[in-house]
Amino acid sequence: LLDANPDLRDARLLLAECSLAMARDPQYGRTQLHLLDAVRNFELGLAGADDAERARERRLLAECHYELGQFEEGSDAARRAAEGFAAQKGSDAQVGYATARLVGARCDYRRFVAVRQAELDAGQPDRTGVVPVGSEAAALATVAAAGFAEARLDHPGEAITQLAAIQMWLGRSGEVVREYE
Repeated sequence: LLDANPDLRDARLLLAECSLAMARDPQYGRTQLHLLDAVRNFELGLAGADDAERARERRLLAECHYELGQFEEGSDAARRAAEGFAAQKGSDAQVGYATARLVGARCDYRRFVAVRQAELDAGQPDRTGVVPVGSEAAALATVAAAGFAEARLDHPGEAITQLAAIQMWLGRSGEVVREYE
């Protein structure tokens, strides 16, 4: 069907969702292949689509990128999904917005951790024993923390835990305790 009619957006997006479902089902092997297929079909199906009309599918695309370790792409897709949900009205749109922000924050957190770990591995501790936080790590930490803060109302467990983890990576043990309170 799609070979003969490559512009069938709904069919392409359905195929992408099926590939994502297969990737997440332990009965199917080759998870990476299914995720790559899902990304390809989501990107083709979402090309030129209005973000507000396809916010859910954009969030699913962000989840695929996250599961593939493509954190920058996942963050971008999640941001567009959140913008799409923000243009909608109602409580379902609010939950969709929070979930999209959560997915984006997960991606941003992983990017932050990679940069911070490199700093810790290569850096010299200051007189207090802490390796100073570089500007890139600080910026990524801020972005991730903002995403988790926006998701906090609808996803409190993960958001609070991850906000505390960010503080831990930054060497701010007092802030970790405050997050958990």
